[in-house]
Amino acid sequence: MHLPIILSLVTTFAAFAQAGCPLTASRERQAAVAPDLKNRATEAKTQKRQLPIPNFDEKTENNCGPFSCDIFDAAKQFVDVRPGSGYEYQDPKTGDKRGPCPGLNAAANHGFIERNGIVDIVKLAEGLNKAYAMGLDLATVLAVVGVGLTGDPTALAWSIGGPFNPLSPLGQQPSGISYSHNSYEGDGSITRADAYMYNDPNSVNPSRFRRLIAKAENDNLTPTIMRNHSKEMNTLGRETNGYFFIGAASGIVAPAAGQFIVNFFSNHSQESPNGYLNKATLKSFFGVTGNDNNLVYKFGTERIPLNWYRRHPDRAYGVANLAADLAIIGAKYPEVFSFGGNTGQPNTFTGVDVSDLTDGVFNAKTLFQGNNLACFLFQVQQTQIVARLDVLGLQPLLDTLKGFLSPILKPLACPQLANLNQTKFNQFPGFLQRPVGPK
Repeated sequence: MHLPIILSLVTTFAAFAQAGCPLTASRERQAAVAPDLKNRATEAKTQKRQLPIPNFDEKTENNCGPFSCDIFDAAKQFVDVRPGSGYEYQDPKTGDKRGPCPGLNAAANHGFIERNGIVDIVKLAEGLNKAYAMGLDLATVLAVVGVGLTGDPTALAWSIGGPFNPLSPLGQQPSGISYSHNSYEGDGSITRADAYMYNDPNSVNPSRFRRLIAKAENDNLTPTIMRNHSKEMNTLGRETNGYFFIGAASGIVAPAAGQFIVNFFSNHSQESPNGYLNKATLKSFFGVTGNDNNLVYKFGTERIPLNWYRRHPDRAYGVANLAADLAIIGAKYPEVFSFGGNTGQPNTFTGVDVSDLTDGVFNAKTLFQGNNLACFLFQVQQTQIVARLDVLGLQPLLDTLKGFLSPILKPLACPQLANLNQTKFNQFPGFLQRPVGPK
């Protein structure tokens, strides 16, 4: 993470005061932690370099994604979740929030983020970095988007599951990411059902999970397998779900999530420094037990396995890694990123020209060039945050949230998207689908 990002964490609180939002203990804690976050981020050299998109060959790819991990240090990579470690597994209590993201659920169940599932930006960045070696830059982006789209911007807090009570009156209860369909998450998930089919995009769908683990080669799930499975789930939605819909941001999140699973859940060792993701490890992270033909899933019970080693912190997976992964997916399966949907019946998929969505800033060709898929994702999410803050009457907080994002995204050299025209999505019934999530 760059120094300006850390400085934005500190200056955020001055912006709150100017906006008439008094500091609370939570915000004071975030301000106090920011300098320490700066020191540790300075040591994370991988967060300061800009990684070019590599000349990619699937045949030589490993579970560290497009950039090899190539080093192993047991002391730095062992994630101690044994009893007495302070990070031992605990079932969520009544009222604790859990949602569609297995990595967030597991992090909460082990106390790497708040066990109640209500997290702030700093705590989430720290926790995901410590648990999974997620880059502080990427963790910060995910947290800011979560706050901006589904959380409480006045407290910089959000729920990894369902609604929660905000710090200040917002005119509406923050939904949490369980109610973020078509903004934070969407159809085409590798393990969750499409919203219309079961009205539940938060729980593991046993059929999809079984189809995924059946693809394991030598009991290993790889980035290539995840890309192929994501394409298969996209095709399945088009062919069976009349309300299937691929949104401007959520349509990119779904295939990206498959790469997250491999990069963050793989177990690393001296023999396999790039990681190995077997079915037993995957089941643990998804709250699934039983043999492959008799899977048993219990919502909210995701856990980090014992004797598990994360990727090396000097090979943390950050924004540059995600940009490369998205470019690779787009090069192989550009149709996965065809925005649009079915019109009420299966096999009626109608695409929307990305040029029409962006007033010509991106088109069908430039979207797949360089970092542009990542640029498009992050910029669409920013426009959605702007729209939500306008509705809430919290426009003064916009610069605060953008202050987190701008230093991180600047190195991507993105085309500037000023407006997102989603009116053409109104023809798709899935665009307005709002499934019920957990409370």
